[in-house]
Amino acid sequence: MTNNYINALATAFDLNEGVAHELVREKLTANNLTSFLDMITTQDSINGKVATEVTEGMTTQYKVYGEVKQRLLRVSTFVQKFNQGTYLIVIGNDTSTVIDGTVVGLTTSGKALVKRAYKVG
Repeated sequence: MTNNYINALATAFDLNEGVAHELVREKLTANNLTSFLDMITTQDSINGKVATEVTEGMTTQYKVYGEVKQRLLRVSTFVQKFNQGTYLIVIGNDTSTVIDGTVVGLTTSGKALVKRAYKVG
């Protein structure tokens, strides 16, 4: 399990890293992103908090030669749009946490695309 998953879990759900690591070891069925996301969304709660997927507002529109296209939000745009609350975001095969408009643990640039986002609360 990569440290990014454990760090994202710890920061999003207010856990210490030891507890997050133990939870991942106990509950994770496979060592991949899909299994990790299934784990955080199917738990009744983790430290009294639940994660729900954000489905609305995750794309932006732009025009290319008169044709309107949809694109996933970049990290920098996501932070501006969702600047209140705690979110666990998926960038490529990594995860990171956004807390009140501040990105915690991001190893890529703000231009990376946010594939998925989960509101933690």
